Amino acid sequence: MDVSNVEFQVHELLEPIVAAQGAIVDQVSYRAQHVPPALIVTVDGTAGTDPLSLDEIAALTTVISDALDGVDLLDSQYTLEVSTRGAESKLTQPRHFQRNIGRVVEVKFKNGNDIRGILESATETGFNVVTDGESRYVEYGETKRVRPRVQFG
Repeated sequence: MDVSNVEFQVHELLEPIVAAQGAIVDQVSYRAQHVPPALIVTVDGTAGTDPLSLDEIAALTTVISDALDGVDLLDSQYTLEVSTRGAESKLTQPRHFQRNIGRVVEVKFKNGNDIRGILESATETGFNVVTDGESRYVEYGETKRVRPRVQFG
């Protein structure tokens, strides 16, 4: 079974169904090596900075499960997991950056440099991060990885 093809097909199936519920499919991951295999669907809100509520995730889980039951994309039984992105998940889309404005982020650049600061703003082409009291504009293409960091205390 081609895992990437399964992930693509599931994403294509679920995208309009989840959109009709006011959310988006952020990522689909099929872990065939698990026993039983796991289908992990990560969902996100369409706008704003508030995360989806537990009630919204529960409703989406039902809708997603019903949609998957109606098609035969997977060869065997599997476990379905529906969740939102983790608190320190990589930021890969402009909307991920916009959701994390005001949080501490760690930026790893393609050139090997790293910075840590407060995410100040984000557009379709890049973001501003404040380090040492100065705002710095970074284009998405300059980065290797950007992650928010949870601060305690």
